[in-house]
Amino acid sequence: RLGPESVADWCDAVAVIRFCQRRDNIDSMPVRDASRRLFKDSKRIEKLTASLDVLLAGSIDSQARSAREVWQEIGLHREEQPALCAGRVEVMRQRVSALLDSPYSGFPPATVVGVATRPERVISIENLTTFHTEAKRLCDAPILLLYTAGMPSPTWRAMYARLLESVPAEVPVYHWGDYDEGGFRIAAVLAGDARQVGHQLQPWRMRPEEIPHDMRVTASKKTVERMQYFAKQTGWEEIASAIRAAGFTTEQEGFTTSDY
Repeated sequence: RLGPESVADWCDAVAVIRFCQRRDNIDSMPVRDASRRLFKDSKRIEKLTASLDVLLAGSIDSQARSAREVWQEIGLHREEQPALCAGRVEVMRQRVSALLDSPYSGFPPATVVGVATRPERVISIENLTTFHTEAKRLCDAPILLLYTAGMPSPTWRAMYARLLESVPAEVPVYHWGDYDEGGFRIAAVLAGDARQVGHQLQPWRMRPEEIPHDMRVTASKKTVERMQYFAKQTGWEEIASAIRAAGFTTEQEGFTTSDY
């Protein structure tokens, strides 16, 4: 619903993204503080959420996200959220090193330094419902589960890199997200972070043949093309080829590993 008269909104949205990219400090910043600094109007950024969403996604056809998800991607927040972690793994933090609580623990991302015990694998999970289900099921297993909360923030991504850097290269690293454009876009970002610290991100339940038939929704040609693009950016060439033939999307929430 944005027309030519909204050009100022688009320009301001670009200014917000550039402001966040130029910040030396990757710590998340209150959205109203950023808005006051940039526009002398504490609520201006909140009015730009739709434009920010389109610019960040690079598409006007992507599914609209919540304001929290959009702001989080560029390091802004209304209320800062802890990073949720699960599994029988000892995590090193700035003041203590200890096993994660059952079924999960939450910490400020900037305080997480690395892991002290070797996990069998690391799995990042896009959606909260799925994370909670898997955390309860696997909290006593030597597996590190990480909740990304959609597209992770710069602070979360820095924590992710530190965790992976402290894990031996032979430990497999996976991502489990929505089988849609947004899910593969998140995977592409995480894959880049993982590569920088010597790991190759692998798909967890994100291959077309692994999606239950009753949860498949026919996708438009443009959506399929975007999914393919991000799958290739992730390094998942085989999945990218399979996406075109499959021609559907689905959300991660609503089923778990036990459904396969």
